[in-house]
Amino acid sequence: MKVWDSVPALLAETPPHAEWLLPGFIPGDPSAFVLVAAGAKLGKTTLVTQMAESLTCGAAFLDGGPTKGQNVPEDPWIPPKLTSVFYVQADCSHGEWWKHCALVCPSAKFASLVAPRNLMAPWNVVAWAKVKQELAQRQPRVVIWDALESVVAPSMDLNTQEGMLTALKALREASKTTHIILHHTNKATDKGWKDKISGHHVLQGQASVLVSLQGKPGQALMKVTGRYGLSEAAYSLGKEGPKSRRLALQEEEGDGWGDPA
Repeated sequence: MKVWDSVPALLAETPPHAEWLLPGFIPGDPSAFVLVAAGAKLGKTTLVTQMAESLTCGAAFLDGGPTKGQNVPEDPWIPPKLTSVFYVQADCSHGEWWKHCALVCPSAKFASLVAPRNLMAPWNVVAWAKVKQELAQRQPRVVIWDALESVVAPSMDLNTQEGMLTALKALREASKTTHIILHHTNKATDKGWKDKISGHHVLQGQASVLVSLQGKPGQALMKVTGRYGLSEAAYSLGKEGPKSRRLALQEEEGDGWGDPA
């Protein structure tokens, strides 16, 4: 097992073809997607909205360090590539979403749309068409779907390979860009982090980066697993959101995770 002391040290060993929009979390590959999986109230939306804030206005993410113009510390912050983000919120009301953004990411510049649950269902055809129209007009570099269960139609059984592939294909067709998908984990299992993700395992195989949160509200631990040279990173998420110190960056061997599907 290899341990890197900092993100810069890790990225120095990343393959040349690997580029990042948000270093260590969001690949620059337009065919990639990032899967953020966690139980209820563990901070999926908080984490991802702060990612979006970092991507759209250059704010430091997690313990990323200083912004441009300040003194660079011993572990320098690697800034994100400023880019456009579109957030499809289908897991809460307009009022709840407004309050969340005002509290968590007030300086963010990403566009968002509050959609009805079961967005892809036949009875929401007008709303689904509106989402696709917005994506076609805006052509964002990153699209965030919150959450997968709320976006897909009930007929898409996410516990089957066919249902999961149909759902992922629909997202790809809506926008051919980098996708961040929020998803839930099973409530009761003693298996490892990756095995806790709900639905058919093809979802994990398709993901370029997997962000897993585990624990309880206010005391969640985050692990990041994937390809592009980064295998595992652990962060602690405190009560005020993902702003606490980096715990470790380490390479995990032998589990096969990150191999292209």
